[in-house]
Amino acid sequence: MKRRIFLLGSTAALFAGHIRPRPAHAAIETASVAIVLTDISAQTDATRIKRIAAFCFDKGLWLTCGVRLPESAADAQTQDYMSLLRALGDFGNGLELAVQIPDLALRPAYAQARVAHDAQAQLSQLLGRPAYLQSLICDDQDALDVPTGVRSAGIRNILLRPDTLREASSETWPNGLVRFFGGENLVPAASFRFSKRRPGPENHYIYYLSANTFDQMPEAQLMQWMSAFVDEILDQELAGELALMTAAELQMRGYFEFRKQIAVRLVLPEAALPAQQAHSKAVQAQLAKYGIPSFITSVARSKDTQDAQHFWVPQPPTAGAPPPTKDVTPVTLICETNMPLTLQAKTDLPLGSLISFAPIQSGAFGVDACSILQIPSLSGLNASKQDIRAALIQAGNVVLEIDLSAPPALLNVENLVKRLASLQQDVATEFVSLDTLAASLSTGSTVEARHRKTLLARTKSIETASGVSQAERAQLLEDAKLAWQYFDKFTNPLTGLCPATVGGTSEGDILRNVTMWDVGSHINALVAATELGFINRKMLERAMDRILPNIAGRRSEDRLLPQGWIRTDRNKWGTRNFDGSDAGRLLSSLDNLRRKFGMEEQLQALVGSWDLPKIIQNGEIHSVTDGVLQSIYVSHSAHYAARAFRRWGLSVSSPYETFDNRTRADGEIALLEAAARIGPIGAEPLLLEAMEQGMSQESAYLAEVLFHAQVEEYAETGRLLCVSETPIDQSPWFIYQGLLLSAEGRRWALDTVGGMPQYQTEAAAEEYLAVSSKAAYLWAAYRPGEFAGRLVRLVREKAKTPFGFASSINIKTQRATELYSDLNTNAVILQAIAYRLKQTG
Repeated sequence: MKRRIFLLGSTAALFAGHIRPRPAHAAIETASVAIVLTDISAQTDATRIKRIAAFCFDKGLWLTCGVRLPESAADAQTQDYMSLLRALGDFGNGLELAVQIPDLALRPAYAQARVAHDAQAQLSQLLGRPAYLQSLICDDQDALDVPTGVRSAGIRNILLRPDTLREASSETWPNGLVRFFGGENLVPAASFRFSKRRPGPENHYIYYLSANTFDQMPEAQLMQWMSAFVDEILDQELAGELALMTAAELQMRGYFEFRKQIAVRLVLPEAALPAQQAHSKAVQAQLAKYGIPSFITSVARSKDTQDAQHFWVPQPPTAGAPPPTKDVTPVTLICETNMPLTLQAKTDLPLGSLISFAPIQSGAFGVDACSILQIPSLSGLNASKQDIRAALIQAGNVVLEIDLSAPPALLNVENLVKRLASLQQDVATEFVSLDTLAASLSTGSTVEARHRKTLLARTKSIETASGVSQAERAQLLEDAKLAWQYFDKFTNPLTGLCPATVGGTSEGDILRNVTMWDVGSHINALVAATELGFINRKMLERAMDRILPNIAGRRSEDRLLPQGWIRTDRNKWGTRNFDGSDAGRLLSSLDNLRRKFGMEEQLQALVGSWDLPKIIQNGEIHSVTDGVLQSIYVSHSAHYAARAFRRWGLSVSSPYETFDNRTRADGEIALLEAAARIGPIGAEPLLLEAMEQGMSQESAYLAEVLFHAQVEEYAETGRLLCVSETPIDQSPWFIYQGLLLSAEGRRWALDTVGGMPQYQTEAAAEEYLAVSSKAAYLWAAYRPGEFAGRLVRLVREKAKTPFGFASSINIKTQRATELYSDLNTNAVILQAIAYRLKQTG
């Protein structure tokens, strides 16, 4: 069977819009075979590779060559490698160039998109022409993320090279991407014989040959083996047992439902005359008669310049929703390293995506470093069917540009429209609207979607308050006095320490253990009370003289460290464990104390006595549980703790710091991905940084994302949210609540100490989600305005108790923990109010 007849003989079904990958379903009588030559790099013997490729090509054996791109343009062998790549590219359609990205399967969707875009652009640059990259090759690793991100760069296939023999299989994703698993790694000089399988939906074979093995045997022996291998495969093809093809062409089999999407763009000059505008509408109507959607844009562009415009495309409407009022809106994006990312538009923008049209000659498609989707654009076509069809052969999903700037009399539009309509007869070709095309090329990344929503929110004005009226100042002082009641009433005069939680006024309802996080909050409360005039400097110093000896620490495993928890009613009594996150809170509060009220010598001696360097490994802070070190870098407190450790001269890293050597767009999305891996984000410790350390750019961005998500929730549902960690007055007694960045849409989630699974469901979130009283005041201090004002008014209305503020207000029942308060809630409220009043004079 001739391979062209085999490939094009099946009828592809229309794409059904599934939301999960699906297996192949049609039985295939003839096996398809792809031979993949891998590990071609700048260190490969170029002469030998060229000889092998030429031998296979001359014999008629089609080949996919997996290449590794140079890591640096300064590589001494880049020029030689460029010559090899161009030689391989010159073989034509019988030889496909694919790029190897070994760790692709470990990358999240947006990172996949970025590396695919850069690989496409780099390969095009090395070839000196558009690469039209179709396939990527990666290692078969356990941590397989959703692979949809690479589709934005035109990639249709991912080949996961197996470590050991594994039966070939595949899965097709809704955006047209196919992921191929399995295959066989061949070793030169080993025996080989193709064995036909029974007909079935996965009747294909992938054979991998590593270029690294070619140098391990004499060339004559290698070529002898290659000759026998090629003859065996070709004999089977002549017998009709198999069809040889490149890896990219595996997807053209009917059951993969291969198809090409085309969006038609009608381009007018920026200052289009009324006659031109009317003509464009007429052309659009003509196209619509044939079922071809199109969109109209104006562009100021000379023949010597490329189209550098950015556009905002709305999301495709959901079922039953009205269509968007505009197909596309011109926007301005300011994207520079170390500068905020700014989107500017003359009108309000709906939910959507940011795109640009990349000339197909550029060879750089997909998501660029500014998070702009570069969609391939094909222009300069005449009205002949041959011209259009030839131009579309290699192009993937594409925007077909029709320039309407010339006088209507000179444009053969009717003929062009008919030619386009004739393409619809190709079962694999589909004309779609621009929003559909953009959606099919999107990365599918939940964090990128949240990033766009946050970027979109920057274009809208959200009221912020700059000053504090006398009435509001008086009210805030009253709130602070109430919060201070917790410390005034419950501080133990012997130890100077305050209990962590109080469930009522009876002695039995007081939790007399405190962590170093609690002690840090207590110290910050004392600092704030001094700033607000509730106590004086001498009273502060006396309080610290009682507290500091109790946090001197305990020696265990040859390490003197602050203890995991201590008793508030006994001097120097507590556990021998150590919590790195809580230590960060303590160090931040001690730094806050020394910056505002001195005590440098005493505090430096205390911190210097602790063996903190011994719990830092590879730049990461660790906790100690029963003598075993455990990293704290799976916690959102890691960044806050790292900054606190640095203030005391300790060199540590942070999982949040993603902005170095990246554009702000790439850095922000990488930060969201890092945060998503940890868990839901809440107000703490993000906003604590602003109160104590000065806001880092990383925490400032995450706080912006969280703030806008809460505002979005209120605008769309009327539900007032303020998520953070908080005690509650029922099991599980303490919850970590926040925005789940890894989920579709906008999802609020819970976690608990120990990660109890019964509280990590959506149902549990609805049951236990609460407005954190302290977080309401943190937002009022950090981002004062109408939204934060609503939060504070709710807390004032429902969360006051005789001994401070209740910890939280359940969102479902609107009931506060009215007989249940805690140290951290009241300390942070004091701290936030002091910060707010100090900021406004």
